[in-house]
Amino acid sequence: MRSSFLVVAAFAVGCGGGSSGGSDAGGNPNDATVDSPAGDAGAACTYDPKATDCFATPSACCYPDKTNTGVPAGTTLTQLAGLVEIEDGAVTVGGNAVDSAPWLGTTTVDGETYLTLTGISLEGGMYITQDHVRIVDSMLSGGDVADQTSCSSGGPPALGSSLIVLSPTATHFRIEDSTLKGDSPGCDTSDAQDQDSGCTAGTTKTGTGISNDADGTSQAIRVQSYWLDSPWHGPGTVTDSYFLDDAFIFCEHYEPIYIADTTLVVKHSTLLNVHDQTAAIFVDTNGGGAGDSHLTVTDSLLAGGGYTLYPAGNSTSAGTGTMDVERNRFARCTSQSCPDSHGYWPNSGYFGIAAYCWKGAGQTWQDNVWDDDVSPVDDPCN
Repeated sequence: MRSSFLVVAAFAVGCGGGSSGGSDAGGNPNDATVDSPAGDAGAACTYDPKATDCFATPSACCYPDKTNTGVPAGTTLTQLAGLVEIEDGAVTVGGNAVDSAPWLGTTTVDGETYLTLTGISLEGGMYITQDHVRIVDSMLSGGDVADQTSCSSGGPPALGSSLIVLSPTATHFRIEDSTLKGDSPGCDTSDAQDQDSGCTAGTTKTGTGISNDADGTSQAIRVQSYWLDSPWHGPGTVTDSYFLDDAFIFCEHYEPIYIADTTLVVKHSTLLNVHDQTAAIFVDTNGGGAGDSHLTVTDSLLAGGGYTLYPAGNSTSAGTGTMDVERNRFARCTSQSCPDSHGYWPNSGYFGIAAYCWKGAGQTWQDNVWDDDVSPVDDPCN
C-alpha cells in the first residue's frame, strides 16, 4: 500500500491519494519489480474546480489515472502459479496448502481483522469464500475468451474465469493499490470501430475483473484496470480507482462497472469506456419492471459507451431504486473527428449521457459539469 513507500503524497480534499502508482498499459507490468511511470504523480495535488480538459491527463486535475493507482512503483511482486483458493482461513495455491509465506498474513483496518495477501503477481485466478480478505499491492492478470467469427451461435462468448470471484459468503472484501489486467486488448472483428484499431482475428485474450456475488461490503481502493471488460461486477464501493474498459470482446457489451438489483457507490474515480456502446456504469434491472437498485456516483470523471450511465437499465419506472449523481465531470469529444483529446463522443456517450434515468423522490442529479468547459450538464432524466 502507498504508505509503505518513500514517496507519499497527502492529497487535499477532492484529490486522489497515494504516491506514483500503477504500471503503464504499454509497459511490462509482469516484471518482478513494477517500473515507475512517467510524470510526477507523487506531488501533492489541489483540485481546481475551474480546470478544464481533465480527460487528457486525469491526474493533472487530481483524478485517478494510471500514474496514481494500481501497484505502487518499486514494488517487488511474488509470482504465484495456479488458482488461489481462500476458505475458512485456509489458502491453497495450485492445489497446494500454504500455511505461511512472506506475502500472507493478517492486518487490521478500522478495527476489523483481515486475512491479507500482499505483493503477489497471479495469473491463475482467485476464488474466495471467506469473509474479510484483503489484497494489497498486487497484480492479477489473465482471462481468455474463445475466438469467434460471428454472433450466430446465440450471443456473446463465455468469458474466461474472472480474475477474482467472490462467493456469497465472501463479505467485507478489500482490494487496494492493485492492478487488474487482461493478457491483451483482445479483438472484435465484427465491429468497425475495433477493425479501425487494427485488430485481427485470433488475438482475443481478455475477460472480466472482479465478480462479486457477495454483498455491498466489498471495496476497491486505488485499483487500476485495463484490457478487461467489467473490472467490477457486482455491489460494493469503488474509491479513487481508474477503470479503463479498452478490451475488445466479440459480440460483448462493455462497461467498467456492472450491477443488477443491488447497491453501488463510486467515489472519486475515473471510469472510461472507449467503445460506442453500453456504458461507464450499467445498473441493470433483471426481469424489467420497477427499478430496485441504489446508485451513488460522486466527484468522478466519466466518459464513453453508448450512454455513459444507465442508472436503472431495463426498468419501467424508478420504483424503490435511488440515484445520487453529484459533482461529476463528463468528458465529450469537441471536434469533427471523434474520439479526440477531450473525449470519445460529442455527448459523452455515443448516444448521450444517460438512459433509463428517472426523476422524482430519491433521484438526485446535481452539480455535474462538462469536462471541456465546466458548463453544467443538464439533468438527462425523464
